[in-house]
Amino acid sequence: MGENRLSLTIGTDKVTNYSDFIEGGGNVHYLNNVIGILTRITKWGALFTILLMMVLITVSIISRAVFNAPIIGDYELVELMMVVLIGLGLAYAESIDSHIKVGLLVDRLHTNKQTVINMFVNISVFAVCMLLGTVQFNAGISSLSGMQIKTSLLQIPHYPFQFLLAIGFYLWGLEALLKTIYTIITLFTKQRNSTGEEKENAS
Repeated sequence: MGENRLSLTIGTDKVTNYSDFIEGGGNVHYLNNVIGILTRITKWGALFTILLMMVLITVSIISRAVFNAPIIGDYELVELMMVVLIGLGLAYAESIDSHIKVGLLVDRLHTNKQTVINMFVNISVFAVCMLLGTVQFNAGISSLSGMQIKTSLLQIPHYPFQFLLAIGFYLWGLEALLKTIYTIITLFTKQRNSTGEEKENAS
């Protein structure tokens, strides 16, 4: 379960089945499955949030236009739902390689150079996501233990959403780390296969 869930670009080729590059499964497969389960949970949470936003906006419009009875705090609820949607969607977007990328210069390079650059980009994404996740987590702890920041109308505290954003950034970083691991495995596997073919041709 979860072997084919990721989308990874190796050079100009997109790889979706990592079992072709791993012998014996092991810890990498286990890590892939665990992160995959967590990412799927956040994905369905994001989809459910979109559904709630649609229902809330529709009911709010009908209530305001037809019954002249606007829902108090509907703007605040939609804004908070957008935070939830973004936080829960970060890891899934990374898993299907859907974050915005500009490859104007990288796409002109050799395939191996593209792969190495993509690997360092994923490492950078992992580091930045861990940093942002820690910042959001610490902000949530501070808000929870000190003076709580709340929305102006409904008085909804911010700290649950800061924790949620922290989880989203952590999972995004883990997805990027997983891509880095698979890229390294793929590069070593290709190098080993090419070396083996050269030895066979020489013999």
